Order: sequence, then C-alpha cells, then structure tokens
Amino acid sequence: MKTIFLSALLAVIAAFATVKLTMPAGITATPKETAYERVMRTGVLRCGYGAWAPFVLKDPVTSEMTGLFVELTEAMAQLNGIRVEWTAEVDWGSIPAELKSGKIDAHCAGMWPDGHRAQKMAFTAPFTFLNVGLIARENDSRFNTGASITLATVNKPEFTVGVVEGDATEFMTKSALDKVTVYALPPMANYGNSIADLEGGRTDFFLGPKIIEQPLRDSGAKVKFIPLTDQLQTNGDVIAVDIYEHELWQFLNASAKDLLNNAAYDRIMTRYEQEYPGSLLRPAKMYQE
Repeated sequence: MKTIFLSALLAVIAAFATVKLTMPAGITATPKETAYERVMRTGVLRCGYGAWAPFVLKDPVTSEMTGLFVELTEAMAQLNGIRVEWTAEVDWGSIPAELKSGKIDAHCAGMWPDGHRAQKMAFTAPFTFLNVGLIARENDSRFNTGASITLATVNKPEFTVGVVEGDATEFMTKSALDKVTVYALPPMANYGNSIADLEGGRTDFFLGPKIIEQPLRDSGAKVKFIPLTDQLQTNGDVIAVDIYEHELWQFLNASAKDLLNNAAYDRIMTRYEQEYPGSLLRPAKMYQE
C-alpha cells in the first residue's frame, strides 16, 4: 500500500514539475486592472446613470447631459483633475452587476443608499438630501395638500402604491407601508411608467421627493406632492461604486467632501434651490458636524 501511495505522489510531483518547466520563461499571471487603476491611468471616470429630472437628463438629439447631479459630478471631477464620461444608462436594479462587470466605474445619478444596496455597493458622502412623500393624482381629494396626512392615513389595504423592483422606494414601502397593496413594476421602469399607472387608476400614489413634482407637471403629468406629517424617510444622494473597489471609493468619497467645501458647490446648489424652493437639503459642512 505504501509503495502504491509513494508512486502516485511521485507521479503528481513529476507532472507539476513538467508543467513548470515547459511554461515559457518570464510569463506570469497579470492581475486584472481595478476601476481605480483605470481611472488613474486614463484620467476618465466612466459613469453610469439613470435619467430623472432635475438630477440627470440626456438630450435625445444631442446626447448632452444636464441636471443637478450631472453638474455636481463634473465639478467634483474637475476639482480633482479627471473628467467624466457618461457611459451608459443603467436601470436601477442592474447597477451592482454593471459595476462588477467593469462596464462602468461608478453610478453617478444621486442614488439613494440603503442597507440592501450596501451589500453590493459602497457609497460616497451625500451631495444633497431629499425628503420623501407621496406623488398622487392632482384631482384626488383624498390627498389634499392642506390636510394632515400621516403614515397611518395611507398605510391601509385599500390604497395601492406603485413601486419599481430593486428601487429604494420598494424597501421603504416594505418597512413603513407594510399594509398597503403593492403594484410592482420591473427594474427598468421609470417615472413615466409610474405616472401612467397613476393616471390609469392602477395605483393611488407612489413614493418620491418633492423636487420631481415640478418636472413631472412640466411634462404634462397632473400630479401633486403630498408631504407626510410624520416623516417617511430622508435620503442622501450619492455616487456608488462596486463594494470591492475600496481605493476608488476612497478617492471619490474624499472628492465629494472636497466639493462640498468648495465655492463651486454653492454656486450650483443656489441655482437649483431657487428653481425648486423647499426641495433640497444641504449636508452640514464637515466643520459644523
């Protein structure tokens, strides 16, 4: 038995040695370039995005990118000697996979971070904060803007809320509105789909921040924003990277904080605060925390 075992062991060693000896000299496995290394080498941050006014908009004719978060991201990049390439529109449910694949380096659309997303992504410091309320039909008398609307008022089975699978509002609904009827849309759905369901009577409301009310009305949607007297949630708007891209996260997180203390941030924010009064909350300055 010992002779058989020794013969087998010698055969394995001989086979390994043969492979090592026959490998071309000087050839070693090349480690995969990280997103951080690629950004440093090229000077370009490849951003994925999701279109939502007034944060991120893309002109269908010229492909020009505009919006609050577009301006903030590009200002942050400029401060740190890199430029932004708006690489691809990514549906909200597919962001982790697109980051992991290397198709994009970061998602730069003001994502709302939460514990579910943090399992696969890392987030910068928030650039802005938004209070979440209800988006309802303009003529729905159950939701009068002057009335006191609480979570208990709407957390009932007779109300149907529209959610997008994988979106932060899906998890908000599960935690804070656990008794409502849920009407789910696929991950690639957008506010246009939510409006269609609202106007078609399939839903009674969906969750969203006040800042989207005016862009939706400008597009022809007959909607209104309903604040809740007991706050549903306040969300920070961040840039996201893959959970394992620690170096890129560290660079972008420091860059975000750098922008928050820069005059460029005040200049950009002031314009949007004037256009959308009462909609945007600024993070505290680091020296004020």
